[in-house]
This record gives sequence, structure tokens and C-alpha cells, in this order.
Amino acid sequence: ETPVSTPVAGEIEKASDGKTIAELFSEYETLKDKEVTIRAKVIKVKKNILKKTWLTLQDGTGSAPDDKLHATTSAADAQPGDIIVVRGILRTDIDLGGQYKYKLLLEETTILNK
Repeated sequence: ETPVSTPVAGEIEKASDGKTIAELFSEYETLKDKEVTIRAKVIKVKKNILKKTWLTLQDGTGSAPDDKLHATTSAADAQPGDIIVVRGILRTDIDLGGQYKYKLLLEETTILNK
């Protein structure tokens, strides 16, 4: 799997009705369990994990470890390197056991465009 370059600040334009990843991390208490939209670059795609496709998204905002967002989707048409707009429900403090702990997780994600 070829590594995908991480976007730099300003490389990805914020979705017109959306948030940046940094905004999701700073506003997560008010956005919890709400629908949010972001434009980001697909860094990784893992298929068929807990019957879903997992996307790792970055948009050049935030600082590690709060500079990437994980999203679950039933659609599997995103590829590493794609810039996509997605909408999903923002969940917080998810613990799926083992190493799968997430401060934020975008669930029921729909890919609006590539």
C-alpha cells in the first residue's frame, strides 16, 4: 500500500456547509451526535472491519493526534489520495475494545462527492 501524503494547511478547502477537522475536535462537545460535513483527503481505507469500511481522513488542520478523523461507511468507493466531501454523525469517546479507541468517530458516513 503506497503511503499517501498528508495534506498541508490550506491545501483542502473547507466544505461550504462544513467544518474542518480542527473545528470538530475543538467543538466536539456541542457537535456530539449531530450530523456534520467535512472535505478531507482519504489517507487510509480499511475494508470489512466490523462489517464496515473505515476511512482515515485528514484536511491539513489540527495537530497530532487530533489532526485525523476516522469515519465508518458502508460505501467502499473511496481510495487513498481521494479528496472527498462526507457527511456523518459525530460520535465521541468511542471504545470498541483493544486498541480501537477514538476521541471522535464519524459514523453512518455518506460520501457526497469525490
